[in-house]
Amino acid sequence: SGQVSSICALEGLSVALHCNDKPRTSNNKWYTLNCNGNKITSISARGRPAKYNMSENSQPTLTIQNLRENDAKHYCCFDGDDPEVCKKSAIHLKITGDTYLFIHRVKYFSTMISLSEACRV
Repeated sequence: SGQVSSICALEGLSVALHCNDKPRTSNNKWYTLNCNGNKITSISARGRPAKYNMSENSQPTLTIQNLRENDAKHYCCFDGDDPEVCKKSAIHLKITGDTYLFIHRVKYFSTMISLSEACRV
């Protein structure tokens, strides 16, 4: 590991993030990393309506519902509480609200181009 990956998603929809941590253990938890990269916050699936849904299978997945701009963060999944470990396997979630650009680019260009163009964050 040691690579930050980026995912771009459309505001109002949902996205599934897959746990990058190896080895995966039953103690893996999902966290967000603050912008300074020195503090992690545990994510809870509690709350109504449910914002987060976490699967507990062999590849833990975090599904974030009804995406908003403030969901654009670094997410990580691992067994521990060290922000440095989180930084190394973080997933950078970017959100775009530009529905036309997003759909237009997906329709006429490759997905990679569409997502990077629609999310210039």
